[in-house]
Amino acid sequence: MKLKKNYPLLSLPSDHPARRFLAEFTDCRMLCVGREIGGPDSRPIEQVWFSEIEDKECSFSEFAYKYLSFDVVLDGWLTNATEMTASERDVLEKLPHVRGLLAECKIAANKAGNEEILLLTAKVEHLFDLWEQSIRLRLSNR
Repeated sequence: MKLKKNYPLLSLPSDHPARRFLAEFTDCRMLCVGREIGGPDSRPIEQVWFSEIEDKECSFSEFAYKYLSFDVVLDGWLTNATEMTASERDVLEKLPHVRGLLAECKIAANKAGNEEILLLTAKVEHLFDLWEQSIRLRLSNR
């Protein structure tokens, strides 16, 4: 499992940007992915909207599976890379698009009064901020 590769980062202080991001990523993935199904302790929740960005109907669950349901390896932190890694570059290039989709979801959730999805979108926004900060801070410390 790729997530095990991040274990050295978990020994860093709790306020370290890479460790904060990893903890938030794990929490966010657990809270957001699969919510359209519900569970023993939670009812199903979903938000659907028409995306101007993608010119199609989208859903929060689709967003969560696509942008949160994978393993992250913070290779730049793990290898102490002297330059931006390909994965870091990819994240920074994709974040504006992903944030745009999340903003559209948030607008739709506001209009629908979908408080549960609004709480999750706030958590995902924070996650993306931490991810970007983690990359930029690593690079600024070079």
